[in-house]
Amino acid sequence: MKQLMEKFPAYTPDYVLDEVEYYYQKILNGKSDVFTLDNAISLVNLAFVCKRINKEQANEIKLIIKNIKDTY
Repeated sequence: MKQLMEKFPAYTPDYVLDEVEYYYQKILNGKSDVFTLDNAISLVNLAFVCKRINKEQANEIKLIIKNIKDTY
């Protein structure tokens, strides 16, 4: 789990990381919940709209999330 979180830049909002962690925990328990990663992408968009991160940062975080989705 720690290695997964290290993929994210320091400016990633905590609530996005929490959603990715929730997804990872579900996977470890043998359940599938791909919508959780869609929620994480929505939270990245929210962070952008609220000006917590800029567009380039948002795109970078979303790319990481999409790569996780493709991997698991």
